[in-house]
Amino acid sequence: MWHNLLLILFFGNFLVLSQADDANTDLYSLLGVDRTASLEEIKRAYKKMVLIMHPDKNSADPEAHSKFVQITRAYGILKDAELRLNYDKYGEASLDDQVNLRKNIFGGNTKIFMMTMIDFSYLTADNKHHWFIYFHSDFCRRCHDLAPIWLEMMDKLDDVISIGAVNCDNEPLLCRDIGIQMVPSFRMFPGNKRYIGEVAVDQLVSFIYSTATVKPLELTVSSIYHFPNRPILVQLCNDTELCLMKQSTLALATFLDEIVTVATLNCISDKLLCTVFDFDPVGMILFKDRFNLSNFVQVPSNMTTKRIVSYVLDHFPVKAIEMSIDEIERLLKKKFLAVNMLVEFSNKQSTDFHMRKLPYLLDKKEIVFRQFNCTIAPQICSEKLFIQKYPTFIIFSKNGGREIYYGPIDLHSIVHFAVESKSFNVFSFGPDQFPMEIDLYKEKWIVDFFSPFCSPCMLFLPQFKLAAKKLKGKVNFATINCAAHSALCQQYNINRYPTTVFYNKSIPFPYFSYHTENDIVQFIKNILSPSVVYLTSEREFTEKVLNRPEEETWLVEFYLPNCYWCMKADAEIRHLAKMFDGRSDIKVAQIDCSWLISFCSTLGIRQFPLVRAYMRGNKDHYIVYQANMMDSNSLKIWLLSSMKINITKLTPDNFDNMLLNSDEPWLISFFSPRCSYCHYFQPIFQAVAAVCIFRVLFSNKKNTS
Repeated sequence: MWHNLLLILFFGNFLVLSQADDANTDLYSLLGVDRTASLEEIKRAYKKMVLIMHPDKNSADPEAHSKFVQITRAYGILKDAELRLNYDKYGEASLDDQVNLRKNIFGGNTKIFMMTMIDFSYLTADNKHHWFIYFHSDFCRRCHDLAPIWLEMMDKLDDVISIGAVNCDNEPLLCRDIGIQMVPSFRMFPGNKRYIGEVAVDQLVSFIYSTATVKPLELTVSSIYHFPNRPILVQLCNDTELCLMKQSTLALATFLDEIVTVATLNCISDKLLCTVFDFDPVGMILFKDRFNLSNFVQVPSNMTTKRIVSYVLDHFPVKAIEMSIDEIERLLKKKFLAVNMLVEFSNKQSTDFHMRKLPYLLDKKEIVFRQFNCTIAPQICSEKLFIQKYPTFIIFSKNGGREIYYGPIDLHSIVHFAVESKSFNVFSFGPDQFPMEIDLYKEKWIVDFFSPFCSPCMLFLPQFKLAAKKLKGKVNFATINCAAHSALCQQYNINRYPTTVFYNKSIPFPYFSYHTENDIVQFIKNILSPSVVYLTSEREFTEKVLNRPEEETWLVEFYLPNCYWCMKADAEIRHLAKMFDGRSDIKVAQIDCSWLISFCSTLGIRQFPLVRAYMRGNKDHYIVYQANMMDSNSLKIWLLSSMKINITKLTPDNFDNMLLNSDEPWLISFFSPRCSYCHYFQPIFQAVAAVCIFRVLFSNKKNTS
């Protein structure tokens, strides 16, 4: 009996060990590769297995589907470097652990605002409003452990500050740009101030209080005359313990910031002042008109912070006004308005507590706020305004402009958008406005064709608006939402987003450069005041280029207008020409070979774009630019380094003699032939020498030691 039991235990253990071993080797054996296989080998093996084991090719095998699922799962794990590493170390059990770690660390809690890069760019645009952000990873165990502390901190703060979280697995570029080198990391914005200390609720709350910019004021006999000229909410108390807790008064001050000043008055230390007010020493008083004692209300006791805020806001006349169908239709027909107006288009009553402040904040910025319920006239919202989500905020400017807000539904971001849009004058166009309501033949328009579902598009929009502010009065800026107006975008052959086109009196110039404010401005300026010479005939090319003066160098681009790479290079050639403004010895020119086909063929032009430099000193000599990077800086370095510049070669024999006996400044390059970067730097050094040849005597000393 014992002998049989030992045999059972032995074989049982053998089976367990065999299964464990199979678990460690199963994924590799499924794909027919060994453990040292590279990613490319794994990919090739998977493709071969798919061709052999696809269920469509094995319809007679009842297990074909399950086998195919197994190899697909194996490939999904082994192609992921992190999952593969964990599998190699810990086997199948580690994969289940990884799946658990993959879950949202907050367990789907809706109170946490998960920020994307686009959200971050919108929400931190207003430098007055603070955000405390938790940067984490789903694969970080400590991040999971700290999540309950973060949630408890949020409850304790009672919305004193805006709080968000960023998953660095989903937003690696955002985390990199901010400088997140390890997670978890807690940062305060603006300022990107990192929290360093014990991660506990009380310590985090204390850190936030220390950074708060809006705080309750202390009402005293001396401070009363320095209060801002607006309503004041005063907490009277005869004992410091009976006054609102610090976090509650801080929350009130934050909620009512820019609308009502929150202050506390201690009736023990300031008995005289409390006597002047002649109120119950325990309570809260709202003075509607600063310290007009005849215009006040006493706030009921035993109310939460949010109920106090609602009670206070109910006593002011500025409220959101609902628009009728007739009013909204008249608004859409008007080209010019007496005031700037922000309209919220929604399909239900807003329940966002913070948004109650919106009418008050906009009123202070001289912007009228209105609301329209799209359920009473859905055709207006969907067919005339092309609204795709609710709520949608649209600013209607005095000058007839109309712009849609695409950012997150956040109070301060919406206010910032409305205020900035007044001065930016960026128009949101649809088929009713573009191109019918504008004159492309007389006006200058730059139009950004985009989709709100495209991340690069949404990151580009703020830069586009900043460029509009710089060029206000010179160029008109507009956006077209291709998700809402797909037919219009197809009509203009827009098949990628964002696509930006500058229409200079009906002539389109596609924009291909970097998505920054300065690059957009430079692109437009280069078109409006070009430095490029346009050669339109064989005779003109012969006179200006082939018969050029001895001291002149001409850089000529041969292009076709419908060539994609030519269009990309166009802005760089224009920028290059601007770089040489003021230099009479260097000219930059373009030739449109679609008009001069036979002539370009005679010159041997077989590809486009093609750049030639006709060098000074030899009229028959030219060189061809053959590098892949056709940007303005690369072209400039290539051209200048190709010029014959006399650079003195210094040796140990003449170094001291030439420098000690010279009254001129010297710029010396010390290099080694074994230094790869020195070879890269050589043309740059020659280009600098070409620019400064008349001002500095250049020298190049070869280091042979």
